[in-house]
Amino acid sequence: MMTERTESAAPRATPRLVLLVEDEPDARTILARRLQAFGWNCLAHPSVESALKDPELRYVEAVVADVVLGDGKLSGIDLISSLRKEEVRAPVVLVTAFADTQRLKAALNAGASYLLEKPFTTESLRQVLEKVTTVDVDLARPTWEETLHREAGTARTIGADLELAVFVDRHSAELGSLAGALRQTGVRVARLLAFSHDEGTSSAATVTLVRSELGDAAGGAPVYGGTNVLFTELNRFRPELDTPDGIAWPLNATVHASDDTSIAETPAMHGETVRSARAFCGDLPLAVTPVTFNQRFNAVATGPEPEPEPGELPSQVDRRQPSLLGAGWTLASAKHLAEAGAASVTYFETTGWRGVVESSDGSRAPTRFRSLPGMAFPLYHVLADLCELRGGEIRAARSNAPLAIEALVIRAGDPLVLLVANLTPARQRCRVDALPAGSVAVRRLDEQTFGQAATEPASFRAEREPLDRRGGDALTLELAPFAYVRVDMSL
Repeated sequence: MMTERTESAAPRATPRLVLLVEDEPDARTILARRLQAFGWNCLAHPSVESALKDPELRYVEAVVADVVLGDGKLSGIDLISSLRKEEVRAPVVLVTAFADTQRLKAALNAGASYLLEKPFTTESLRQVLEKVTTVDVDLARPTWEETLHREAGTARTIGADLELAVFVDRHSAELGSLAGALRQTGVRVARLLAFSHDEGTSSAATVTLVRSELGDAAGGAPVYGGTNVLFTELNRFRPELDTPDGIAWPLNATVHASDDTSIAETPAMHGETVRSARAFCGDLPLAVTPVTFNQRFNAVATGPEPEPEPGELPSQVDRRQPSLLGAGWTLASAKHLAEAGAASVTYFETTGWRGVVESSDGSRAPTRFRSLPGMAFPLYHVLADLCELRGGEIRAARSNAPLAIEALVIRAGDPLVLLVANLTPARQRCRVDALPAGSVAVRRLDEQTFGQAATEPASFRAEREPLDRRGGDALTLELAPFAYVRVDMSL
């Protein structure tokens, strides 16, 4: 599950160490200065050979390297294997002017966490370096330590910080062991979520216990209270506000009904939960975590959940996860949560049938959950767009048919970006009014481009088609069934 804060990132209180390998002197100087401005200490080198001799190499927490580093020199891809031989496990971001499919595969096969295409902004690089992933640690389960190390490995692989949900209950004695294990992983923690199965919402005592036992190991990360069940619990058992650094709760699309029309109605209600929480949580940051299609567990169950019948999906899995409608619903949810003022939002898992990309093994129930091994689900592109635009200014956008079309508008310098989703199985015509003058370029994800977006996500994301506005300040978009469209307007 990928978490992205909506506010701009401030420089870190404790700077992290990043290795930068760039052979062009001016580019190396500019990038190093920008990384330092974002709160990183930077080891800047002109070559792989030079970087591998740096005495601080083993302490780096992220690596940024050009793919091509001069004739006869080791490449950025060669750097990855060299780092692994030196037991340096930091995530590697490769940059290149030629992000074709072959190069993307080579980079990912070598172990790169991300391939960033030139020209890129330093803001887009910062967003890649600031990604966050979530892990739940229930100390009542004997496998909690295995879970922590597995998910910490995932976080390192994708270059993410952890959002760590801790369940204490009667196992508070295990918190000391968790603190030691957390230090051993070496990953950074974005925030701690303090929960107890015995409480409707986190008590001040639970938050205080987690902070006192894990605060140092988590690098002073903020500790949130709230609920891991449903927003109704938060509303029923109002949280104590003097102790937590923020309040958190989960949301899903199908708590009352699961047909396509019903789930189109849930995003607006997601925004209302934020407004309701704001009314009784004061100025505390509000984290919605996680957001899923189906409930993750039955909070009122009196026994173990029955195993699904052969070929059927578990109750936590929704067939729309890899679909175009899944992308549209994700955009609509993000729109309403962002416009309502959520401080951070966590969506889905990383891989598999509750994730943003399919696992390399593919679907375990292919007749019910239709996907390809390793494919990027359409909703991946929604989240990737939101990550690229992180820190931008959200502009109000109102649809006169919100169950058919939803839109999110973000001003991220130049351009102004409009994200639009058709939530219906019919073609729709969308007219966008009150737009400033400027050129327009469009990227469409629909039935025609689904294959490329799924199997060649980097090349798909790089494509734009110019759109003729034909005078005036309005823009007309023709939307295919369940289409997701990104519109970039250069001002």
